[in-house]
Amino acid sequence: MEAARPALHIEILGINRIGEDPYNSLITEGRTLSWLQDTPEAAVWEHWGVTYRDVRILDPQNRLYGVFNLTVFNLAIETNRELLKQRLLNAAKFIDTDKDRLLDDWEMLHFGSLDPEPGDDPDGDGRNNAAEFAFATDPTHAADPAPVQLLPPENGAAPAWTVVVRRRLGDALAYGVAASRQCMPWVIEPDAIRPAGQVENLYDGTGAGRVLYRLEWPEGIAPA
Repeated sequence: MEAARPALHIEILGINRIGEDPYNSLITEGRTLSWLQDTPEAAVWEHWGVTYRDVRILDPQNRLYGVFNLTVFNLAIETNRELLKQRLLNAAKFIDTDKDRLLDDWEMLHFGSLDPEPGDDPDGDGRNNAAEFAFATDPTHAADPAPVQLLPPENGAAPAWTVVVRRRLGDALAYGVAASRQCMPWVIEPDAIRPAGQVENLYDGTGAGRVLYRLEWPEGIAPA
């Protein structure tokens, strides 16, 4: 699916039911799979109303889109595999009916219509709708935290700063980090700006992730 639709961001997370702990290693061995063990304290299966072998499909806002049970729909049958694939794609797909580069799902969630324009700033926080969408922040809530944070070196360490960037998951938008020593000009310096890890899903219901960058500057010069 990633090869066919690289703009989509689809993650698969397995949660084993209580009492099935001995099978965790059998399930995960030789696989790259995010896998958690349910506990009586968390009781995820109970809270979600899960039936054995359920695949619960969430949309970009982590809302339940549908349930696909692997006992009812045996994946050994090709048509069932295609059906599951299509449901995952439908839940994750990006639709922009009015071609304003604001996804319909996002506009309907925050405004209840497709009327808002990318340049509008309804909450007056200085970030227009295009920026709010890109950073997965709330365009109607001015008190949202800053989507970009600059953290100085700790304990007088070498002049390496950390930039924490909140961003939308997936590849629908292209992101880059530019830096400046004197506020102008702003440039992308690959020798000074390096990713410090993969994009981390925040699982906060907004379709947001977080990524860290490392900025290294000559000693005594701080980034702007």
